[in-house]
Amino acid sequence: MQTRDKFGPRNKFCTKEIRTTTMLQSLVKGGFWSLFLAITLATLLTAGVKWMFDHPYAVHWDEAEYFNTGPADLRCLQEGGLRALRGEILYHDRIRPPAYRLLSLPFFCVTGFSPLTARLVSLGFHVLALGFVYLTMRKVASPQYAALTTLLVCLCPEVVATSITFGTEYSLLLATSAMMFFVISSFDGRSGQWWCWIGLGLSIGLGLLSKSSFVAFAGPVLAFLLVARFSKTLSAPSPWFAIKAGVLGALIAAPWWWVNAQPALAYSQYSRDFIRHSLGSPSVGTLGSWLLSVFQCLAGYGSIVVILLIGLAWLRKWIVQRNLHLDSIQRTTFLVCAVAALPLILLQLLGTNHLLRHLSPTVIPIAIAIGLLAQVTGCLDSRLFALSAAVAFSAQLVMIVVPAFHPNTSETSSQTFANGIPPGGVMARIDQWNWRPLRDISCEHDYKEPAVSFLGGGRNLNPPQIRYPWSVDGAPAPQVKWLWRYEQGPIDWQKVMELTDRSDIVVTAPGYVGDALDKEDLDNQHNAELALKLSQDSRFEGPIRLWMGRFEPVEVDVFIKAR
Repeated sequence: MQTRDKFGPRNKFCTKEIRTTTMLQSLVKGGFWSLFLAITLATLLTAGVKWMFDHPYAVHWDEAEYFNTGPADLRCLQEGGLRALRGEILYHDRIRPPAYRLLSLPFFCVTGFSPLTARLVSLGFHVLALGFVYLTMRKVASPQYAALTTLLVCLCPEVVATSITFGTEYSLLLATSAMMFFVISSFDGRSGQWWCWIGLGLSIGLGLLSKSSFVAFAGPVLAFLLVARFSKTLSAPSPWFAIKAGVLGALIAAPWWWVNAQPALAYSQYSRDFIRHSLGSPSVGTLGSWLLSVFQCLAGYGSIVVILLIGLAWLRKWIVQRNLHLDSIQRTTFLVCAVAALPLILLQLLGTNHLLRHLSPTVIPIAIAIGLLAQVTGCLDSRLFALSAAVAFSAQLVMIVVPAFHPNTSETSSQTFANGIPPGGVMARIDQWNWRPLRDISCEHDYKEPAVSFLGGGRNLNPPQIRYPWSVDGAPAPQVKWLWRYEQGPIDWQKVMELTDRSDIVVTAPGYVGDALDKEDLDNQHNAELALKLSQDSRFEGPIRLWMGRFEPVEVDVFIKAR
């Protein structure tokens, strides 16, 4: 009796002390990783903005297309009001859903259009998407693991690349992260499900208005929610939750898709079959190349190290210690992440276009699953793991941002693969061509709305890049015709010359080669021959030589139709 009286109170005191110490250690770890995440984001934002100032023009075909659309939408709203804007949104670009236009237009109304404003809009919505990722993980994990998950997403090279350029991905990633937040929030029966299904419906509507591929992401998730409630080992809301959210999302997206479903789906199939970013036909070798590109360009070197360490910790706990318990919410979260990510991955592997940017939405559910796995295994309780993860993330951050602060002074290929960009190439300085001299030449020869044709191809030599000076000036955009590209087979000179005869201005770059990874060298193989033919053709004046680029100047020859 005396022994129990003597030691009982002290045992209780020791237990309380141990619990208090554990809580303090958890808070310290959470504070460190939250601070690490904040520093990482601040560094990425600073480097990203610096990169934007260094690139006043579009860096590829798609961004140039979006830069042309922005000023047109703004003028339409200012001159014709909401009624005119409605027609512009529904009928101007019928192959791309308009979420990226709708989200950016309010900012253009305040500041006017500029490439910097457009890219800052993209960057801001990417940060908002990261906020949803963090909040999603806080539903199922502690702060340090929420920070770890957010680091996996924000340091993904493809996510960084889309955040500093203007395109459709920023609205898509926002919809994806918000959808995962509302889905996982619904797994807790104490959560107010009315706001969850409304939020999920809004996210689905935004996703459907961002990219047609979002169907392959949202559809399987909704199907999973319809049946998950019938499993006793899972924690999921009523099937009516998914039905109501799906109907709301469909109603939001219906007006645009009702008008544009056929051209949008046709373009989606064309994009899936696009050969320039292909690693080869389905085979073991292609799968190996694809996995290697995923490791380097979708995850990054540092993140792959962290993921492998988490995997080893999981194997140790599962095989050696036999101590891996998942509660119903964790099991449901793992399954919904798998259901969300796998369809898009399978669609890419079974198709021709292996561009990793198309897989950027899958980074979010994969990172959530990895973060939850780290939580279950308690990886961050190990000082060695925590130190290794911090060093690996820091190394990847340095690889990404150094080119922004110490830019290259000569043309370098930012790509190692045809389908993605490794960390060191994300913020590399890219060559820029200013096409305004071409517009000046057009005005000097009294061509207000010229028919322009060109031979060749590259990130700076394409129709939307050529049209941009007219678009930003509010002038009628010229018709720009691509005379030939390598996918068409051997060049037919008779057809090419007939097309040039119907043009007011013909452009080519005789000595330009382009990026061989994108097959641009094949597009440019006949440039010099066309320049020679036109210089001897009495129907054309010229060449007028322009020198393009910030590195070694590229000769661009301009031929004007003789009047």
